[in-house]
Amino acid sequence: MMKARRSPSVSNRAVMPALLVSVRHGETDTSDLSIANRELPLTREGFKQARRAGVWLTEQLVGSNVLPAVEFDRAYFSPYERSRQTVGGIAKHTPIRRVAVPDRRLAVPDVDDIFAMTPDLRLRELHFGDASLMTPQQMRATFGQTVTVRDADTLLGRTPNGDSVADVYDRVRSYLGRLARGKERGENHVLAVSHGRTTRALQLALMGLDPKDWLAFDEDPANEIGYTTRVMFSRYDPVTGREHPTYHWTAISHMTSENDEPPQWQEFEAPVGTTIEECLAKIPEEWLNDPL
Repeated sequence: MMKARRSPSVSNRAVMPALLVSVRHGETDTSDLSIANRELPLTREGFKQARRAGVWLTEQLVGSNVLPAVEFDRAYFSPYERSRQTVGGIAKHTPIRRVAVPDRRLAVPDVDDIFAMTPDLRLRELHFGDASLMTPQQMRATFGQTVTVRDADTLLGRTPNGDSVADVYDRVRSYLGRLARGKERGENHVLAVSHGRTTRALQLALMGLDPKDWLAFDEDPANEIGYTTRVMFSRYDPVTGREHPTYHWTAISHMTSENDEPPQWQEFEAPVGTTIEECLAKIPEEWLNDPL
């Protein structure tokens, strides 16, 4: 006789961090076309933007209802140079939990702990493959047909050996799976530093939007993800601190010359699934009653 499967206890269920803040990197130096995309550095202004983002995160979030702790539990970042430099600039002004160095051979002399900052390849930017070092004009001249196909299918189209938008979306969904298992690591307030497309994919995934709606979402200026734009999701009510089982509040904050305004949180309800009616909505009505 088979034993009935026991449902997992509440403490073992996957749950997203109470607060997730995704930040795009700062202004990037693209003047040298021979530098690989992953090695592109910040400009001096870009590093200043990163530091200002760190100041803003501390002033507006730390100690608030959405981040009642005194620090972020962990920062994840794309291993690309500009993201690594951005998280460094942010960490100069934003408190991030420190962790013991697991291997003393790797420890810096006279330093007993390090920031809980972890690179994650799934947060990398969309890769253009064989066209990575090409200008848009060179790309079209060399891969004309491929670029035409990509333009016609912005979701699945890609340059040779490159990524599609759908690839980025899938990577981000995998990364979110890691976050949902982070409770046992004490990761309840998480910072993620990456790129424009990965930040957009994260936003769409958490709001329950379909990746095919990506371009339509981009068309609204209010949704622009510029340098060091912060896209935030909270399970806590920003006003009362009441906890919700899923993300229920979101806010987006852009970098400006005087960016000291608090985030404007908005409630949202992410869909929990797809209905039969939604699947059949675009079927001609006369087809629905055809005899089998």
